[in-house]
Amino acid sequence: MVRGRGPLIRCPKCGQTGRETIIKVTAKGHTYFYRAVVHADGRKCTIGRAKPPTRVEEEVKLQQLERENRELRELLDHMLSSGIVIHREQLLALKSVYVTKKGYTPQQLQLAKQIMHTMIERGLDKGACVVSFMDPGKLTHLGSEGASREAAQ
Repeated sequence: MVRGRGPLIRCPKCGQTGRETIIKVTAKGHTYFYRAVVHADGRKCTIGRAKPPTRVEEEVKLQQLERENRELRELLDHMLSSGIVIHREQLLALKSVYVTKKGYTPQQLQLAKQIMHTMIERGLDKGACVVSFMDPGKLTHLGSEGASREAAQ
């Protein structure tokens, strides 16, 4: 993996591929900015001096990051509010009923049918169904409570 922030380019100094980045150096009370290429093995080739970023550029970049953050939060809220959280015991019921097709209890059969029915109904209502696998510890408590109640019904 090549470290750095910029796009993958060919280094004008050594010819290997790397990512272009800006290095900030403070020396003798002054701050200098240098363009550099960071290679996969961690080496850095300094290309030359770079202009320091202006306040306007930083504000534009900050606004872009804030907009992306807002869009991602809206997407997460939408996913948590309109999604279904399926827990381990429900997944085991689905597996035993639909995959292994043996060794399941009547309760597991009923639970698997309810989950499939809910997923199909929601998918048909929304026009599509998206299945996402994520670590339950990373879910926030904001939307997972309502979705958990719906999956349990």
